[in-house]
Amino acid sequence: MPTAFEDRVLQERARMRSSEAALRERVEQHSRGSKSKAVLMKTLSYESTGHLDFALFTCPPVLDHGKGAKLYDVDGNEYIDLHAGFTVNVLGHGNNEVNDAMKAQMD
Repeated sequence: MPTAFEDRVLQERARMRSSEAALRERVEQHSRGSKSKAVLMKTLSYESTGHLDFALFTCPPVLDHGKGAKLYDVDGNEYIDLHAGFTVNVLGHGNNEVNDAMKAQMD
């Protein structure tokens, strides 16, 4: 008999193997903006349905850019970046001081 943990693992694996139709339905029903939904629908036409973002989010955000510790999606919504690597967490996105030092090093 499976344990609660094993049941959860099996449920997550099933969620990661969603069909394209099921993922499209998740996108349509979500409150994401129209630009995000359009990008996600196009993505589902060309990419694997095992896309990691759909395993992490019911409907993943479509990120456009980052600045400092914030990320912005294609609809203009702002997020605090809690998903990046250690260096980005410390330095932020597009840190001018770091960018200038890297440019000087390249020169």
